[in-house]
Amino acid sequence: ISGPANAGPGEREQMLGLASAHFEKSGVARGQVVRIDVPGRGAGEAGEGAVRAELEPMIPLLQSGSLFSEPEGLEFVDAQSLQKSEVETLVELLESADLGSTDVVIISAGTVPKALASVAKDRGTTVTVKKMWERQASQWLDRSEERRVGKECRSRWSPYH
Repeated sequence: ISGPANAGPGEREQMLGLASAHFEKSGVARGQVVRIDVPGRGAGEAGEGAVRAELEPMIPLLQSGSLFSEPEGLEFVDAQSLQKSEVETLVELLESADLGSTDVVIISAGTVPKALASVAKDRGTTVTVKKMWERQASQWLDRSEERRVGKECRSRWSPYH
């Protein structure tokens, strides 16, 4: 899932919503999804080998797939911040992974690294979220406010309070 380089909260919510919808459609429960937030460039802890520590959970998941016969998901957020060696490692893992038992969603605000985009096209589908314009942003803000107020009202009138 790719979005505009300067994605605001509306576009980001759309991208994350599309990822959630994909996992739901694929039968992957939210609790079975491993979410990896890619640290910004120059951030993150050094890991063992070619990837930063925050990205290491992807390795066993993509190497072995689901060991428990339940579908699993892997969600990469902010893939535009992947370093070259991390892209190479991820591409290698995706090319050899059993994607029948593991669903992978890669979310990038901006350009998806070329090698990663190529694997995504070969092994899956791509979705693009367009830049939200001012009129659309105000509609999103109105809906967001309605959802927030609705949650407050529901919790306030909950019989368990």
